[in-house]
Amino acid sequence: MLATSVFREGRTTTAFLGTLSYTSPTLEVLAPGTLSIVVEYPGRLGYWDVGIPPSGPMDDLGCRLANRVVGNHPGAPALELTVTGPTLRFAVDTVIALSGADMAAELDGAPLEYFKPIAVHAGQTLKLGAIRGAGCRAYLAVRHGFDVPEYLGSRSTFTLGGFGGHAGRALRKGDVLRLLHAGNVDSEPAPLDADEPPLPIVLLPPLELPAPG
Repeated sequence: MLATSVFREGRTTTAFLGTLSYTSPTLEVLAPGTLSIVVEYPGRLGYWDVGIPPSGPMDDLGCRLANRVVGNHPGAPALELTVTGPTLRFAVDTVIALSGADMAAELDGAPLEYFKPIAVHAGQTLKLGAIRGAGCRAYLAVRHGFDVPEYLGSRSTFTLGGFGGHAGRALRKGDVLRLLHAGNVDSEPAPLDADEPPLPIVLLPPLELPAPG
């Protein structure tokens, strides 16, 4: 409300609240999946001597590819999803991409493809199921990345130490994650669409392992 011209001009009344369409740069975790954490490439480097691992993505190529699809820096914070994925409800328009191991993925019941930019609108629900085929980890990137604090030079989650990522742990039902957006990033966002060119085929990892022999 504070950002509206009505408030700035001193014309606010209680009736104005009934006309205000509220949006928040967030998503809500309706179901967390097996192990869903915030990671960023290359992780928390330089602390092995005190027992702190890098904590970056297990499949760093998959994580970087998801960020590339939505136009992010390769090191933008993304979600690493293990074995079974979460169910997430978006409170704001954004663009997402999936990469890594192939999980069943639906947006309001419509199946989604991997390695392609997908426009998501406020109120829509993304549901990720179990891995189908090889691999254990998939990655979800959102345009600009997730808004989590930096700790020891990284935003990656270190669950054993209880720091990094979202509250230093895996996601839980009821968590609300903030997304970076035009108001808290250095550059203006690209228009909300899903028209970016596809990744060159040479960059796409195989989603199925070749048959033996």
